[in-house]
Amino acid sequence: LALKNEQGRLHTLAQDWGPWDETYAFAQDLSDSFVQKNLTEPAMSNLNVSYVLITAPDGRALFELALDLKTGKYTKPMNGQAAIIAALSSRIEDPDKGLTGIVRLADGTPLMVTSSQILTSEYEGPTRGTLWFARTVDDDYLTYLSDLTQSNVTLAKLDDPTWEETTNTVNSRWLFPVLDETERYLFCVTASRDIVRFGEMQRHAFLLI
Repeated sequence: LALKNEQGRLHTLAQDWGPWDETYAFAQDLSDSFVQKNLTEPAMSNLNVSYVLITAPDGRALFELALDLKTGKYTKPMNGQAAIIAALSSRIEDPDKGLTGIVRLADGTPLMVTSSQILTSEYEGPTRGTLWFARTVDDDYLTYLSDLTQSNVTLAKLDDPTWEETTNTVNSRWLFPVLDETERYLFCVTASRDIVRFGEMQRHAFLLI
């Protein structure tokens, strides 16, 4: 649910930025002033966006910008990252709704992506392409999910069981498909069985008494 909520937040963000006169102009002239005004390091950090991509109506990558959310500094985009996302352009069935999901980067890291059609602020065209916002699902984000859900969220192996109980924990694993269909991810949520442990402690104390 927390992962879905974050996807929804990114999607809403992209839908706000896509149909905007400034984005519409930027998709045509790729002016540095747009980046200096709207995509500064503090702005991207505040948006919790680690990657921005503009693709042309034919799917060509026109512009990309990456940010390390941990340091709050621009970073070099991963090789092939733009191509992986741009390839999704052909899978957008409804440009008004866009596309939202997870793709796999070259190093295996999951990347949460969402798109929005680039139009004027009045939602008029012709469209000048697609705006993509993304956020890496890295260790820092998994730690954030762990804190949010008060559990331990990790990526598990695909051959791990979807449900597992031990004396102290319950491990629930959720199979999450990716948009490019090259891989799937198994998110593991480990929750402590506090009630069971408390009962065992009481039984142990009783036996001691």
